[in-house]
Amino acid sequence: MQRKPIHEGSPRAFNQIGKPNIDGDAHSYEEGSSSASEPETNKEEDQPVAPETPATPKIRGRSPRTPRTGESFQRNRSGSRPSVDLTINEENQTPKAWLGVVFVIVIAIISVYFNKSVNKNDKVSRKTCAFEGLRRKLPTQPEIVWRALQNGIEGLVNKEANRPSVFLFLHDDQRQQKLIGDIANEASSCFGGPSQLIHMSKEDFGLENGDYGLAIERFKAKVNKGSKVFLIVNLNELPPNGARALHTICDVYSPLVEDAVIFLTLRAARTRSAKNSVTLAMDTLYKLWEKELRDNELDPLLARVTDQVLHLNS
Repeated sequence: MQRKPIHEGSPRAFNQIGKPNIDGDAHSYEEGSSSASEPETNKEEDQPVAPETPATPKIRGRSPRTPRTGESFQRNRSGSRPSVDLTINEENQTPKAWLGVVFVIVIAIISVYFNKSVNKNDKVSRKTCAFEGLRRKLPTQPEIVWRALQNGIEGLVNKEANRPSVFLFLHDDQRQQKLIGDIANEASSCFGGPSQLIHMSKEDFGLENGDYGLAIERFKAKVNKGSKVFLIVNLNELPPNGARALHTICDVYSPLVEDAVIFLTLRAARTRSAKNSVTLAMDTLYKLWEKELRDNELDPLLARVTDQVLHLNS
């Protein structure tokens, strides 16, 4: 029978005694076991007694925690390996990111080059109608007149506008008819080919009472010949009933010809002192046609005829 140590490894024994009494403990042990038989004592003495390992006293406070094997393996799996995988993913994604940046830069360069080429071709192929010769010849005319003519005609010859341009030249000197004719001829040449300026006079609108239906039919007939520029001179001489045809001819919203240029001329008094050229032109036409045309016809007619009023200096 193996002997059982008394209070082995108990920290309380160290706290209470301080120093263990080995002799006393052995003596007490032998006295406590003296009632055993002789043979049992001899048998126990033959067996080697394992040396007692002194008990490690507990230290107050929190002792350092020793990680278990399973926990350490789990930590390696959940900690170390994802960091390696993250590094690998970043290395794989870096070339893709650079390829994306290079692709965007190449596309931007191609776009800029393409836009420059298109703009250059547009500038080369764009037709101009600047009236440069007449500008140098007649420097006394307002610059606003030349700009209005250039913008209106260039928009048509370059197919940038789909409405006709209607210009009313307001003047107080009959000699300005020569200048108006030169402007109309140069505008016609801007469309390419020989000048095909079409003149319409008071005879085309009816001699006495006027026939606005006749004027419209003659206008359409001349349009079918390929004409683009029309010069209708001296509205002061048109019979009021025939002038009603201008409501259809000068219509820019439902035009008979989308890319036509229509020049009209009107002589008015006191043009130099006029503060507003449009108002002067409307007042002059109103006095000419008010006796035979009602207001519901006259007002829209005047609005279309005076779409763009160009005041020429004498």
